[in-house]
This record gives sequence, C-alpha cells and structure tokens, in this order.
Amino acid sequence: MVAMADFARRLRRLRGPLTQHELAARARMHRSHLAKIELGQREPTVSTIVKLARALRVKPGQFFEDEPGPGRSRKSRRKP
Repeated sequence: MVAMADFARRLRRLRGPLTQHELAARARMHRSHLAKIELGQREPTVSTIVKLARALRVKPGQFFEDEPGPGRSRKSRRKP
C-alpha cells in the first residue's frame, strides 16, 4: 500500500513545472484540495486520482509506481 506521503511526492514530481493552480484547473478541482493532497493531509479518492491522471496525461497507476533511486532503472530485474 502506498503511504499518503509517497503519493504526495509522486504527484508533485508528475506535476513538474505546472503550478497547483494550473493543475487544479485542468483537473477541475479546488486548488486548496490539491494542496492538501500534495502535503499528505488528505487522501485522494479514486475519482480524484483519475481526474489528476487525466489532467497530467498519465496513467493513474503511475502515482503508485516505485521511483528509481540512484543506480536503479525502471527496467525489471533479470532473473538469474
């Protein structure tokens, strides 16, 4: 299960150069609600996740994927 802090971090990363105001307008939600999600203070509903994904032009699952750390790539590991 993804913690709210992890979801919030991924949302901020996917938002990139967009402001909260711009993303909120694209997702048709209030900026203060988006801000609380990004701060990990509110847990988004499934419908909110879908709205955010559409506004960012990503798949909803991308909010839940592990981010590659230093020395890691997004490719799957090879089995020995």
